[in-house]
Parts: sequence; structure tokens; C-alpha cells
Amino acid sequence: MLASQKALGFGFFVLVACTLVYYSLSFSSFYPRKPFVLSRHSDSNTLLSSPPPAAEPLSCPPPLQFRLDSDPRLDHIVIIAKTGIETMSQRLLQQVTTFLPRFKNVVYVSDVPGRLGTETIHAFKHPNSALNGWARDSPKYVGGFGLAWSLYPEKDWYFIIDDDTYVFAENLLEFLSPINASIPYQLGWAHYGGSCKMVGAAHPTPPHRMIQGGGGILVSRGTFPKFLAAQQECAQRTSTCLTGDQAIGACLAYIGAAPPNAEHPFGFYMHDWRSGSPRFNVKGVDPPEFWWSADPCHRPVTAHRMREHDVQDAFDAELATDPIRKKNLSIAARSTGAGQNVQSSSWGGWGRTTYADLMEFQLFRLETVVEGRYWYNATADPAASASQKAEISKYRIVMEGKRNARDGVAWSGTVDSEIADVKDIPSCIAQCVGKSTCMAFLYDTTTRKCDLFSRLGGRAEKKKVASGVVRDRYRCHQESPPFVQA
Repeated sequence: MLASQKALGFGFFVLVACTLVYYSLSFSSFYPRKPFVLSRHSDSNTLLSSPPPAAEPLSCPPPLQFRLDSDPRLDHIVIIAKTGIETMSQRLLQQVTTFLPRFKNVVYVSDVPGRLGTETIHAFKHPNSALNGWARDSPKYVGGFGLAWSLYPEKDWYFIIDDDTYVFAENLLEFLSPINASIPYQLGWAHYGGSCKMVGAAHPTPPHRMIQGGGGILVSRGTFPKFLAAQQECAQRTSTCLTGDQAIGACLAYIGAAPPNAEHPFGFYMHDWRSGSPRFNVKGVDPPEFWWSADPCHRPVTAHRMREHDVQDAFDAELATDPIRKKNLSIAARSTGAGQNVQSSSWGGWGRTTYADLMEFQLFRLETVVEGRYWYNATADPAASASQKAEISKYRIVMEGKRNARDGVAWSGTVDSEIADVKDIPSCIAQCVGKSTCMAFLYDTTTRKCDLFSRLGGRAEKKKVASGVVRDRYRCHQESPPFVQA
């Protein structure tokens, strides 16, 4: 066998081994899939793995296990984890092996009864059995809040989330810290008006914004006296609402707990993890919030539409922004007598994660720059001039698609400039890096038009284009908060 064939065979063997190890451990062990370079600052630039050399050998990082205990600072919060028969056995497991162990008070609700380990999954069935998916959610919201209060009464906050939602606990604490829970509140991402009403009620349902359920709905302790009195009526009069978040929104607005009239009340931000997925994003359909935040230093309270390894990536982003665990990583890396790396949890400051940190782990980790996503190398591009190579090489640019045939993924966003008759791809990239507000670019090889974006939106598959992101333009430099002792 030729040496090149042997090398190819060995490389394939290592790749398969790494894949098996990853999937066998991702739901039972918590470990960084690459060593993290950490900083006292929440600076996503420090987390960036350098573009890999062409011949970098394949390797599997050593597992690093954590025993996750509940965080007593979160004991005033009750999580209502909402799932359904279609997704219960898949998505819920990702949550209970990442962020949910931080919460002592968790209630599981679905449309069918079940068990998750020692936990009971409570069923709230929709009266219309012909409905599918989230169309059956109305009873879970209204009944779920009532059940959560009966199991964990007099807590400050009750937070219902989807089974594809991730909660950044440290950001949640920061968000809730200035808010008085004795006041009736319904909080979350209030992105448009609620169309559902309390049908046949004694008085009209007031106009109100609807809290989007995927980002989670927070209800304060002060809301419950009126809600518990109206719970049965709410269940009956909102049963025809299209979605559960509309149903609970109408109910709470009816009893006087409508959301504040602001899209991000008290600074609640939600990251749609699919904002970078061509499969979900269609031009002209997704609202602006489904884009990346214009401010990379914003701290999302939740992320939504998590699929496959997304939950692990979000968990790793929290871990990498932990100034306390940073000190202990070297200790955790020492093997125990059993041959495993184990560290017990010590809550108190990890995971004040920014949008810049999430972009790092969603788009720019070394593990993600594969399968059609690659670092653009200007020095290896014969179309680039000497001056373009020198200028572009100062930046790290991630592109997607086939390197030779320019079919790939086209970014969209807030258009900063549209430049016509641009000679070639490196010329478009040079226009972008030469403009400090340019976050991403899209070059159409047919029309020779170069679009520069000042804010990242969604992505879509497109023929004969070259598109990429300037990684260095989306980062956050912030000191750790005063209460974090590094």
C-alpha cells in the first residue's frame, strides 16, 4: 500500500474514533473539546483557536468530567421544563446534563406522562387530540405554572422553557437582581402583540405584547394570587389559542400582568441559535431579533432552537467564561486514581456569557471550521495582489462552501455598503476589512457585486457566491463583575 493511502486510512480511523468518543461522552461528561485559553476579561478574542495548519494531526482532547450540584443562589427560581411526546426522549436529556443541574427546583411538563430518572414528567393533555407539536401546548403553560406553585410555593420566579431552550444561569441572575418579584410581572422577549384573547370572559383582554415562549416566560411571585384564582377560567377560555405562549400571555394580561411595553424588558435578550443556519433562515422572513445582537457585549438570558451539539457548545461557552473555574482547570486536569478527571462544582461567577462568546463557540471554534467552513488564506489565493494579501492577512475570516467552486452559504444582515463591479473575491474581502464597520461580506461572482454588512443576520445556501465573517470585528472586552472573585 502506498504511504499516502496508509496515511489516509490512519486519518479516517482517528476521525471515526474521535466521533465515537464525542457522541459517547457528550451527554454524560462535561469537558472542553479543545483546551480553553481563558482571560479574566470576558474577551471572546482570547477564546479563538488559531487557524489550523494544513497538516494538523487529528487528535481527541482528554475528557474532563464535572459533578454538577445545584447552585443555592438559584433556589428562588423554579424552572418549568416543557416538552412533548415527539421530542421528550431526545432534547430533555441534553438539558439535564448541562444547565438544569444548577437549578434545585425543576418541574417537568408534557402532553404524556413519563419519568426521567427519578423525576416525574407531568401530563397536561390538550382537549383536541388531533393537534400536533406546539399546537398542544396551551394546557402545559397554564397548568404548568399552577403545578410549579403547588410543588414549590412562594418562590420569587417561575420560568417556563422549551426543551430546545438553554438558560444561561449567571445571566439570568444578573437580569433578575434589580427586579422586585412581589410586583406582578410577565417577562421575557416581548417581540410582538398577542392575538389570543380570553374568549367569553367578563371583560375584554387588554392589548398586550406576547412573550415568545422559545426564549422562556418568567412570572413573578406577585402574579400568582390573581393567577391561581383565575387558573381554571384561563384554561377554559384560552383552549382555542394557537400556541401556549399566546394562551398564557392572554391569561396574564387579563389579570393585570401584561409584559412591559418594551421588546427587551429590563434588558432580556434571547439568542436564536439557528440565526446562523441556512435551514431555518429565509430572506425577508426572520425578524431582526433572530440576527446576532448589534452589541456583542449583550448577555443573552436564554438561547432557543438548540439542535444536536448546540447545547454542548453553549455549555462550553459558559465554562470558558468562568473566571473561578479558570483557576481550577489545571487542578481538574490531573487524573484521579480511577483514571478520570473530576472536579466538583463551585458556583459563584461562571458563565456571564456574551453574544461574542456564543459566536466564538457557534461559528469559530476549531471543531466547527470543518465540512465546508474554512479559514480564508489570502496568501494562498492567486487572485489576491501583494497589497491585498498583506492587508487581509491581518484578520481572521471564516468562509463556507466549496473552496474551488464558489457554491456555498451567503450571509445576510444590515447592509452597510453595496459596491458594484468588484473585480474578484479578494477585492471584495479587502473592501470589507478596509472598513471598520464591516462584519461580513457577500460577493456574487456572476454580478460582481460586493455587499458589506455591519450587522450579522441569517445565512442561506446560494450558488456562485463567496461570503464570510471577519471574526475580529465581533468581540467584547469587559471586566468581570465586582462580585466575581477570580
